[in-house]
Amino acid sequence: NNPQRVPNWASKPHPQDVVALSHYLTNQVLLQQANSEYTGKPLSYNTGNQWVVSAKHSAEDAVLLCADPFGTFQDTFRPYEAHLHGRTLNAFGFATLGLPVFKMGHNQTLGWSTLPGGADGADVYEITLDSPIANRYKYDQKWRPIHVDSTTIAVKIGDKITYQTRLYQRTHHGPIIHREGKRAYAYHLSLANDIQQIEQSYRLMTAKDQKSFYNALKQNHFPPQRIVYGDVYGNIAYFIAGRIPIRSEFQTWNRPVSGNTSETDWQGFHDQEDLPQIINPDAEWLQDCDASTDRISRGITLTSLLHPAYMSGYSPPNESARSFRSRTLLSSNTRLTASEAISYSQDTY
Repeated sequence: NNPQRVPNWASKPHPQDVVALSHYLTNQVLLQQANSEYTGKPLSYNTGNQWVVSAKHSAEDAVLLCADPFGTFQDTFRPYEAHLHGRTLNAFGFATLGLPVFKMGHNQTLGWSTLPGGADGADVYEITLDSPIANRYKYDQKWRPIHVDSTTIAVKIGDKITYQTRLYQRTHHGPIIHREGKRAYAYHLSLANDIQQIEQSYRLMTAKDQKSFYNALKQNHFPPQRIVYGDVYGNIAYFIAGRIPIRSEFQTWNRPVSGNTSETDWQGFHDQEDLPQIINPDAEWLQDCDASTDRISRGITLTSLLHPAYMSGYSPPNESARSFRSRTLLSSNTRLTASEAISYSQDTY
């Protein structure tokens, strides 16, 4: 609506509202992962195409970067193009409505594209209850209490706002989302208590080179992401990023695991250096158009042979038709022009 006709029920925005929105959107990715593990259904992200070509592979003698995310305009995550300019900031990119930072974009020296997924940042724990109505659960052969917390939420009904209080149950793994007789399922999200996503995004937007961009990634306040990067110095890179838990490799983490033992507890979080990444490959190009990590570039192996399955995806090597087409085009053209790059991004073969 026109800003002169603000609805009576609308409250004035505050700085904490921006942080809360960022936290909500961040955890939607993790919640999708947890729901997939609980139901056994495949993940379904809004995906896209992203690729980068080095200056040596470009007729423009400059890095060429393509960022082409998919999604409907009605989507909660729909992006808006913006230019942010200030004393220490001069960046172009795409932001979610209500947030002052970009999901993807470029400044005067570097650019990046990002798509969700890549690694696993959430787990579902199956716990044993004392009874179907019990308020305690088994852990390492002892009984632990289930904590009950309350939260108050504002609900819009018609033109009025009402406040409703809801109770929820919590274990040390996280909140209980499902109860089935003497079993319950708790969701553990890696960013459930982290609210520093805006700070990290700002550091990416103001990075000056590959080193400062990488240092920003190392903060690990993001959900799992696949990032394609390029800069004016000729560097290109691919990163799996995000806050990824350190887990036992003797468990299958894409389905619920036992929450009755400390053997399945997280052991901290991985540093960015632990996660799959490629910097300046010999092929002079990188692409991620929805493919397993061994299809990112030519002659590259980023499989579970080198990383745990929860870092590089649980599926066997696969790729979309878009990925196959992208690899074919990028590997066959050693002097890509800007006009050809645009035609590749619009290719419908």
